Amino acid sequence: PPVVKLAEGALQDQNSEVREAAATALGEMQSASSIPKLKRTLSDRDIAVALAAARSLLLLKENAGYDVYYAVLTGRRKSGQSLLSQQLNQFDTPKKMAEFAFDQGIGFLPYAGYGMEVVQALKKKDNSPMRAAAARVLERDPDPRSGQALAKACSDKNWIVREAALRAIAMRGNPALLPNAEAAMQDNNDTVRYVAAAAALRLASVRSE
Repeated sequence: PPVVKLAEGALQDQNSEVREAAATALGEMQSASSIPKLKRTLSDRDIAVALAAARSLLLLKENAGYDVYYAVLTGRRKSGQSLLSQQLNQFDTPKKMAEFAFDQGIGFLPYAGYGMEVVQALKKKDNSPMRAAAARVLERDPDPRSGQALAKACSDKNWIVREAALRAIAMRGNPALLPNAEAAMQDNNDTVRYVAAAAALRLASVRSE
C-alpha cells in the first residue's frame, strides 16, 4: 500500500516523465484500487502520460483505456472532444516516436516484414505508425464505435494505417465489417490487398457459422 500511494501521488508530479512512469507502474502492479485515479489521468495534457494510463487501465481489464487509443486513431475521443494537435505533436522527433512504440508495449505493431516503411515514416515525423498501432489495440475494444472507426480507417490515406485497420477488423470478427474488407481488396497497395483478402475470408467464415 505505501508503494501504491507513492505512485498515485506521482501522477500529479510536475514532470511528465514522472507522471508517465507512475501511471505505468500502477498498471504493472495490478493496482485495481488506482483505477479511478488512472481514469482521471487519461485527460493529462501530455499524450504520453495519457497513453501510459490507458495501457495500465487495459492491463486492469478496464475498457476506459481504449478511449485514448481511439483518439489517436481518429483525432477525437469517444465523447466527441478533439485531441489537441499539439498533443500528437509532442512526438515531434523519430526518437520520441520510437520510444512511444516500445514504452507503450507496442509489440502489436504489425511490421516485422516491412519495418523499413515505418522507419521512413518516423524520419518524416509521420504519425501514421502511431495511428496504426492504436488501430491494432482497438481490435479488442468491444465498443461498436471502435469498429466504425476501424472501418473508416480502411480508407485512410496512409497504407500503414489501412493495413492495421484491416488486421484489427479481421480479429474483431464482426461480419458487419465484411464490406469494408471486400472493398479494400481493390487497394493499390499489395500488402493491404493481401490483408484485406484474409480479413474478408475470416469474416465470411464467421458469418456462415
